[in-house]
Amino acid sequence: MPQAKKSVADVAKGMYDLASTLEPDDQKKAIAALRALLGLGTSNPEGDESGDVGGSGSGSGDAKDAAGFFSSKEPKNKGEELAVAARYRELKQDASEHEKEELEKVVRAARRNFDSKNYSRDIDNARRKGLFNHGTPTTLSYFGQEYVDALPDREKVKSIPSPGRRRRKAAARKKPARKR
Repeated sequence: MPQAKKSVADVAKGMYDLASTLEPDDQKKAIAALRALLGLGTSNPEGDESGDVGGSGSGSGDAKDAAGFFSSKEPKNKGEELAVAARYRELKQDASEHEKEELEKVVRAARRNFDSKNYSRDIDNARRKGLFNHGTPTTLSYFGQEYVDALPDREKVKSIPSPGRRRRKAAARKKPARKR
């Protein structure tokens, strides 16, 4: 026997009953997760940024806290975590240069492990990937900003041309000089 279609009010009441048992921060995360699962992005339906947690390439990344921002971006490795922390600082603290201690503070605020002993390795790997500009001070590259803004949509991330791919294509077009 087919299940009767539920009204919007019944579904809303069911969601309210479930979400009302959670803490306010967890309620926001649950709503953002539901929106993401439904393919609606993670911003408010009204389009204001008061409840936006920075997912689905919104770019604004207006998370209430670092933990919400990290949850919405779902970084998969240490390099991505560092880039997400740097992007969070750019959006929330208006910072463009990032010291190890400042990134560590954001990562720990997001309740993630920060590998202080291997920071140099991790930041170098992130630079090689193109997420950060080379040299000091540590700054997030334009590619890194686009990359973090596109998270958690991995297909959108793949479509962003990385700086390395551009160079390789340009180098492949050059013809070698002839010897005489």
